[in-house]
Amino acid sequence: MHPKFLSTDTRSLKNLLTSVADTIDRYGGERTNGKVASERTFRQNHEVMAAFCRRLHKLGFVIEMASQLRRTHIEAVVQDWWRDGLSQKTMQNQLSRVRIFCGWIGKPDMVARGNGVAQFLPDVDPAAVKVKTIAEKTKSWTGNGLDAGRIIRAAMAEDFRHAAMLALGLTFGLRKKEMLLIKPWKADKTTYLEITDNVGKNGKYRQIPIEDGEFGQFQRAALEMAKKACRKSEYLGWSEMSLKAAENRYYYLMKRLGLTKAELGVTGHGARAEYAELTLLLQGVVPPTLGGHANQMPKADIEDAMFRVSGAMGHNDLHTTGAYYGSFSRPQSMNELGGRIGSTLILDAGMAVTCQIWANPAPRPDEHGVDYIPRSSRPKVVLAAVVESEDGAEEKMSLKDLVERWPGIRCQVLRQLEALQIEDLIDQGWAEK
Repeated sequence: MHPKFLSTDTRSLKNLLTSVADTIDRYGGERTNGKVASERTFRQNHEVMAAFCRRLHKLGFVIEMASQLRRTHIEAVVQDWWRDGLSQKTMQNQLSRVRIFCGWIGKPDMVARGNGVAQFLPDVDPAAVKVKTIAEKTKSWTGNGLDAGRIIRAAMAEDFRHAAMLALGLTFGLRKKEMLLIKPWKADKTTYLEITDNVGKNGKYRQIPIEDGEFGQFQRAALEMAKKACRKSEYLGWSEMSLKAAENRYYYLMKRLGLTKAELGVTGHGARAEYAELTLLLQGVVPPTLGGHANQMPKADIEDAMFRVSGAMGHNDLHTTGAYYGSFSRPQSMNELGGRIGSTLILDAGMAVTCQIWANPAPRPDEHGVDYIPRSSRPKVVLAAVVESEDGAEEKMSLKDLVERWPGIRCQVLRQLEALQIEDLIDQGWAEK
């Protein structure tokens, strides 16, 4: 793949871009596990490394060959990422590609495994750049106060195929690419949905069960809706478009629905998180993101349920699926703030500012799974609000400060407190802690 030169590129930068592109063309077609890399992975390696080279030259490091790359160069670029405010996840993902590239040029030790970008930011608290791989709060649409049915109906008014994709995402936990590439007529195996023919991530095959009862009826309805949206031989995605163009249309329609972190505090991936939480609930396990505790049933039974969900979502380990429903090894009750109450509140949709209320002692589920605080503990409860901005920065404050800064949120806060019969604590001040 030939690099794209800009009119402003110098001769030395063009040489570096060509050298880097030649290396990726030689080695980038194969993944680290020996399997063939996808076209998307191959393209992103080119894009990330080209951007890396341009940033490096902009910083004054005028090297012309990939073999000249040194650790000081990587450190300079990472520190510039940090100054530019790139998110933790973006920095870690890009550094991962740089690390793989270093292995291709015979310098695998320039980026140490496990330390991430923190190894190049000695003056930054490592916790500030650590990517959280375990969900600490629900990412689902319903858990964030949205009506999934209303979202699907709104999508139908815009584009029926898109609505069918979202319905399958909710009921089968599909990824975006899987929604676009699945052939509903072929994938429907009556008792399960088959993910095959390179539809799944890394081409992995899996079967997603069609459950019994009401949820199974929803799954069947979503499948019939998807069949209605396309012919028997067609992908569910827009058949006249390339995959890239279909992805762009998908994102455009998601934005039209407001399903972005900035507007409603959730993304399309929230449908997949909803599937993970719901299918765990169907097996009698309340997920950690909804306040579930490790002692709600025998550990072996919980792990069996989690492995079943993990397999249906295309993962081999419980840690990865924990990104959707949390981890029982870190229960809410062990958090210094206690436990979360209610759904995430949206304080500023335009600026993507959200809030979660915490109570200490933590609420506990009754025999019906409904959270409550014992009457004897209510006078001792200490409340706190954790406000999170779009870049992931968090600020802790009292509820009194919260409703003074965002007075329009007071009624929603009161409803959450009333559910636990502690609404009189809304004016509790920080100093009272």
